[in-house]
Amino acid sequence: MERKNTLVSMGIGVLVFVLAILMSVPSYAGEVRGVTGDTIKVGVVMDLTGPTATTQIPAKEAVVNYFRYISDQGGIHGRKIKLYIEDDRYSVPLDIAVFKKLVFRDKVFSIIFLISSPSARVLLPQMEKEKVPGTIIGLTEEVVIPTRRYMFMPVASYTDHVKVLFDYVMNDLKVKNPRMAYIGPDNEYGKTGYAAAQMSAEHYGIKIVDREFFSPGAVEAVSQVLLMKGAKPDFVISHNYVDNSIALLRDVRKMNFSIPFLGTSGSCTDDLVRIAGKAAENYTGTHPFNSWYSHTPGIAKMKEIHKKYSPGTEKESRTGYHIFAWVSAMTFAEAMKRAGKDLNPDSMVNALESFNNFDTGGLCAPITYGPDKHKGGNSTMLFKADVEKGRLISVGDWRKPSF
Repeated sequence: MERKNTLVSMGIGVLVFVLAILMSVPSYAGEVRGVTGDTIKVGVVMDLTGPTATTQIPAKEAVVNYFRYISDQGGIHGRKIKLYIEDDRYSVPLDIAVFKKLVFRDKVFSIIFLISSPSARVLLPQMEKEKVPGTIIGLTEEVVIPTRRYMFMPVASYTDHVKVLFDYVMNDLKVKNPRMAYIGPDNEYGKTGYAAAQMSAEHYGIKIVDREFFSPGAVEAVSQVLLMKGAKPDFVISHNYVDNSIALLRDVRKMNFSIPFLGTSGSCTDDLVRIAGKAAENYTGTHPFNSWYSHTPGIAKMKEIHKKYSPGTEKESRTGYHIFAWVSAMTFAEAMKRAGKDLNPDSMVNALESFNNFDTGGLCAPITYGPDKHKGGNSTMLFKADVEKGRLISVGDWRKPSF
């Protein structure tokens, strides 16, 4: 009997020892892809050499500097961020290839996607299967509506941008029965913008009198401008990129086609005004991110961090897409922090879904997510070209579509 009690006591002692060891080890240690005791691997996919590289190259600096700052502050629960940046050249096949590389070879925890919406839709099933939290800069709302568990969009969609521009014409300028024209690239991005323009025109009971498409990499738009001019519109909705927008506005000026052009976020940058010059004098655009020249705490903090990591450039203008990438990094860092020491894909998603009016310091409107809401908001800001200053000037505060 005494021997039996001794064995029982020894067994209990061993069990207590084993439990103590297990409790001292994080529950996901060594089990979560891309997460170790001192590192979190984050993938970044962007166009560095393709047709939208002009827009996206500035975004690389934003992601790199923000995460350097976070790591130098001690990281996230003691873990530093290691970035894996891939060039997709704005190509769906390359997006598929780099996704596989990042997830299966590099084993990243999450991905910041600066990619096209068609690529995102192709990758969504694989993201679900492999549990890869992601955020996207391609603002087609079908990527997050209906809600996909691991994909998030922090700001207003392209559809919201177009609606705001129609609101501006109808409610701010109070134009009666305006004749609207539309021009965009001959790809899905352009078709998305046109669908939003059709919806908006139908809402207000007005007509789109001309629709034109041209190449994303176009260096001239003479034929499209001639056709638009012949349709005699009062306003043109331009859902384009920076480079082809510059070509478009230059040809508009050459042909004395002097009417307002209303642009969405893809072209709404200071570079457009600086490079196009007087050709941009009738340009008004909308963007879900604030201007580099705004006096907000978020911009002040960005300049402080850039002064440290990109010395000598802190006074140089940064684009809206640079700020977009910064906010994408900021929201992911905040979610990883909220997820706690036991970081895993589902704790990350739950943390993002806890955002309620998350304040970026005025870089964009407050961000709110939820279990059934992975689009962070629908507010944008209007900007007008100031040719003399060579940049955009904000018009009013954040505004949401009226419909």
